[in-house]
Amino acid sequence: MKFKSINIINFRQFSGENLLEFSVNDEKNLTIIHAMNGSGKTTLLQAFNWCLYGKMKLPDPDKIINETIFQQLEKHSSLPVSVIVVASHEGIEYTIDRTRRVSKLIDGTAKTFSETFKISYIDSQGNSKVETMESAENIINNILPEKMSAYFLFDGERIKNLGENSAQARKDISTGIKNILNIDVYDSLKVILERKLMPLLHSQIKSEGSEKLDTAINARSLILQQLDRNEITVKQLSKDIDELSEDIEKLNHQISLNADAFEIQEQYKQKNQHFESLTEDLNDLLYPGKKTSKPSFPKTYTKYTITKLLSLIKDDVILNLDTSNISKEAIAGINAEAIDTIIEKNLCICGRKVGQNEKELLCDLKQYLPPHDHRVLVHGFKERYLEKLNNIEEVETEKQQIVDSYFDKEEKKQTTFEEIKSIDRKLTQITDISHLHLSKQEKQRTYDDKNKTIGILEHQNTELKNKLEKIDNDISLYTKYTNENQKHQESIEYANDLIKILDTTIEKKKSDIHKKLNDEVNAVFSNASHKKSKEVVIDSNYNYKIRDKYTGSEALSEGESIITSLSLISAILKIAKEQAQTKKNELEATVEYPLILDAPFAKLDTAHISGIAPLLPKFADQVILFSIDQQFKGIVEESVKHVIGKQYEMTNDEDKKVFFKELGEE
Repeated sequence: MKFKSINIINFRQFSGENLLEFSVNDEKNLTIIHAMNGSGKTTLLQAFNWCLYGKMKLPDPDKIINETIFQQLEKHSSLPVSVIVVASHEGIEYTIDRTRRVSKLIDGTAKTFSETFKISYIDSQGNSKVETMESAENIINNILPEKMSAYFLFDGERIKNLGENSAQARKDISTGIKNILNIDVYDSLKVILERKLMPLLHSQIKSEGSEKLDTAINARSLILQQLDRNEITVKQLSKDIDELSEDIEKLNHQISLNADAFEIQEQYKQKNQHFESLTEDLNDLLYPGKKTSKPSFPKTYTKYTITKLLSLIKDDVILNLDTSNISKEAIAGINAEAIDTIIEKNLCICGRKVGQNEKELLCDLKQYLPPHDHRVLVHGFKERYLEKLNNIEEVETEKQQIVDSYFDKEEKKQTTFEEIKSIDRKLTQITDISHLHLSKQEKQRTYDDKNKTIGILEHQNTELKNKLEKIDNDISLYTKYTNENQKHQESIEYANDLIKILDTTIEKKKSDIHKKLNDEVNAVFSNASHKKSKEVVIDSNYNYKIRDKYTGSEALSEGESIITSLSLISAILKIAKEQAQTKKNELEATVEYPLILDAPFAKLDTAHISGIAPLLPKFADQVILFSIDQQFKGIVEESVKHVIGKQYEMTNDEDKKVFFKELGEE
């Protein structure tokens, strides 16, 4: 199908009639619509969706009538809101018309009066036909299936999201592949076989007095019930995990947008901690606790003051402590009582026994010791005094160190305080995102827990299925004893073979399409990317990565993300067309697909634009491209001007009316 024109009447921003014609020329298959953001591109895209399928992804989807037109409408009056698409398919021109009649009530509110959907065409025999509602919907779905419509109508946000390798993107790709392969048909058939036919066939087997067969049938029933419960739980957990994955990715996106804010908050926290640490150190220097052994001003300056004072009175002290005439035998720091104790115990302080000679020496020594002679005490005091004076340089160094430490810490404290004030000013201009990190951590824990539970259930299911297989073998053995049960058993085995064939067929199709998807994506990516050494690798779960072919290193720039997204769009459309064409070859019919893209160049650099722009017209049989002038002019225009069939300028008058102006061919 190719779109020939669209006429939008009183729909959202479009007031009155707005006719837009598209190029259906095979050689010039590209229609360009130049439009700024906010001019109505998204509404135009959704006008197709609403006309063809009765659905649209817009805010307040029920508010369908143009607001200005509705305000001018008299009460109790009504107006039609229509989108009329003219399209050609296999030589037949279809006029697709969806109209909703909107009335204005007495209270000024809008109410839908009726909605009609019809397709008018002239068939191959020349007969005029008009199909309505369900018949019209069948025609559309035979040509452009609704389940594939998401891959013909791409808005800018979805192009961006598809390239982000998110849970939603993977689901998007997976859904496209399932729709192309009609996996839902296979799944439905498998469910019928497993959940309806198999239980029915097994229920027809009778124990006929066999206790073993009766036990096996009951055991089988219990296992199936447990498997059903587990399957329901796994489905719910998988749904929860998908939602959590999307939430986590949204939080990651919000966090990445506010990465600077988080970094500033962390700096603020660290600076405050540093400020508090410096304040505590300064307090310890000025006001030390009684039990602390840390250096402090009171201790250091007391020591320094005493030492300086002793130094100043040195001469007087030495004069008054003259002990030059003290006996050399005198021992400073010991008294006569100590010697008496040694003699009495007959044991020296070193642990040796005291002999007679030692006793005589000690007795002679007593005469020079207190209380007989105080000069020894004076001598000891003098020695300690002089020792103190010898350490004055050390005391001065200690004093200077504590002074330097104080002023250094004080300076750092002031600097940190100024930094905190500066960061604080920044914080007033940003949003606190600490709650986003907490929310992400909580959701990640829940995500991990649910994944773990699925793993446990899947392991349990494997064990249950092994038991089930053994029980089925037992039942097969037990049913050989009666002809009636044997017939039922043959039917069961036949149904099991069908299920296995379905599984094998589905997996084969998935495998083939997965390889095809990889090949087609890389065919576009390698042509569009200016780095020829890179390739896209898509795993079986549709996670993808951009990898260097030679080094194996992985990296993904924003430009490569968009290129990958566009490559995926192209690949899915091509595969869908090939699959549809294969089915229609017997009827000698042709398959044509249109593609509408909104602002695909918004996030691309010059190198990527020059790579992807020439490929866009080849993505589909007809391409309608929305683009902002500054993104289109230059490389894009030069690359595609030879295939442009029509060009329009789209403007919006203060969100009240949209205007189209056709531009001359280049």
